[in-house]
Amino acid sequence: MTRHMFASGNTPIGFVNFFDYILPLENAEKRYFLKGSSGSGKSTFMKKVAKHLGGDCEFFYCSGDPESLDGIHNKKAKIAVFDGTAPHTIDPLYPAVCDQILNLGMFISGEKLRRYAGKIIKNTDKKAEYYYNAYQYLAAAQKLDKIIYRSDLSGASCERAEGVLEQFTLTGGGGNLRKLFLQAVTPLGIIDFREQNFKNRLYMDFASLAERNLALSEVSAGLLKKGYDIDAFYNPLYPKDLESLYVKNTDILIMQGNGLQKRKNQKLTERLIALATDELYKARACHKENEKYYMESMDFEALEDYTSIFIESLIK
Repeated sequence: MTRHMFASGNTPIGFVNFFDYILPLENAEKRYFLKGSSGSGKSTFMKKVAKHLGGDCEFFYCSGDPESLDGIHNKKAKIAVFDGTAPHTIDPLYPAVCDQILNLGMFISGEKLRRYAGKIIKNTDKKAEYYYNAYQYLAAAQKLDKIIYRSDLSGASCERAEGVLEQFTLTGGGGNLRKLFLQAVTPLGIIDFREQNFKNRLYMDFASLAERNLALSEVSAGLLKKGYDIDAFYNPLYPKDLESLYVKNTDILIMQGNGLQKRKNQKLTERLIALATDELYKARACHKENEKYYMESMDFEALEDYTSIFIESLIK
């Protein structure tokens, strides 16, 4: 089954990166790390690879531009392809053994690009400023949210965790854990993949944000001990707190069933998140402009040939 997720997120503490969890080395047949600039065709390359591999595939989207991919993982082939460039720089641990770098930047003409150098530098600096502003707005939104739910953040209980664990009977060795996001704050607003990905759900009711994190942490630990494989999804506004759990062996998403009661200042929190989104949109505009300059300097015909040869090597 196809899944759509985020392996990174824009949060109150800055950019949070879970790329190491997409396909851990111990579970991988092959991992490919794409290098290259904006506009060098990394996202298109991944989409073509995913199409040719077919089958169950996970798509990981860019929280800075959700129309682009940050990575793909084909579960049957045990193959992953990552965008290994900043801000989520990731490099091979065992080069040529399991991991391999694919340099799409070799198709860029430095001579053609040089005429845009000043504009690229200016846009890159502006983009960093917009991201800084976005993170400040998200930090303010989190602080206000904590004030709104202040009375709910103490005395958290995980009494419901045991009842949930009793419904899962598998016993065996320790399971595997991945950390990811199902939601992200993006230039296009908050994107939530829960409805798109998961039809089978187990609901838990919580009195507070703290109780949710504590209870889900207890459930996660218990399920891993029983041998279940877990995708732990974190909250983009509280990136150290669990929001939901996907139990792979059973195809069940454990999530909150009740909505926490909204307070009178909730709209202020939402407004601060909207302001963060506006800053991310400005950052994306700078990125898109730079992307245009790089695309004008790319040899896409040579890249197409390279992509075809790579795909053929996977099929063999």
